[in-house]
Amino acid sequence: MKVKKLILMAASASLLLSGCEEFLGPAGDVSGSFGGAVQGQLEMFATYLAASPLGNPSNDIQMPAMFANPFDGCTTYSKGTSFRDSDFSVRFNCQGIPGETSGVIDLVGFMTQSSVNGNLDDGYRFDNEMMIKYVFAENTLLDKYKGFSEMKKTSTEIRYTSDFEVQVLMTNHTPPVDYVWKRSISRVFIPDDMSNPMASGRTEIAGLFTMNGKIGGGPGGQDLGITKFGFTINSQNLVYKSTCMYGFDSGTITFVDGANNKVVFEYLCGSRNLTLNGKPVN
Repeated sequence: MKVKKLILMAASASLLLSGCEEFLGPAGDVSGSFGGAVQGQLEMFATYLAASPLGNPSNDIQMPAMFANPFDGCTTYSKGTSFRDSDFSVRFNCQGIPGETSGVIDLVGFMTQSSVNGNLDDGYRFDNEMMIKYVFAENTLLDKYKGFSEMKKTSTEIRYTSDFEVQVLMTNHTPPVDYVWKRSISRVFIPDDMSNPMASGRTEIAGLFTMNGKIGGGPGGQDLGITKFGFTINSQNLVYKSTCMYGFDSGTITFVDGANNKVVFEYLCGSRNLTLNGKPVN
């Protein structure tokens, strides 16, 4: 059970469900229901935004925890055969791979990596469309990913863009899990030193984060029902620094819903404070 909870948390952190409403802008009103699942999702999302995509090529797919040699026999490579190659493409048709501790994993779909001028340091793009299914004795967890992540570099800045939609569905589970998560983000990094871009600098973040569906149970197992929200995301005076606890030295990231409620993460190098409409949230 602990393993499945960890996998479900990973899936929810990295999600469009056929037939569900897609929000193209801010939606919902979280003022009366903030806390629990909504707060947890935003805190995980803020943690994602603090993780630097600089350095090695960064793809937003949450691959299985034990993804390695067991999948080699059911993958078809073209171009390169690893993410260290400037161009890389792989198609998965894997079924019944033993899980790390229990059950089996199916992995079907494709992933491609293309570089700028044959050089990953100048920029790259990942395109993904795949299904990852975890089959346990009593239920099944299904993740369907579709989207891209891209890095472009100039002499003074690095621009990282990511657009993903993922379906998360768990069968025979009480409370039910069947939801949508969509993320469209642009991040611009202006390093203090382009020769060491991960160390420190200024960054600008803008985008959209939406969620719609049944997200399962809370800490006490209670049914959290249907969650629907859409937030626009913007940063203000945000400074990143690799030695800081939450990745940022100063500045804020603001989430705004359809009723103009503002969820703000304010950063100092050793702390992260959360407010809802100006009031502190524990």
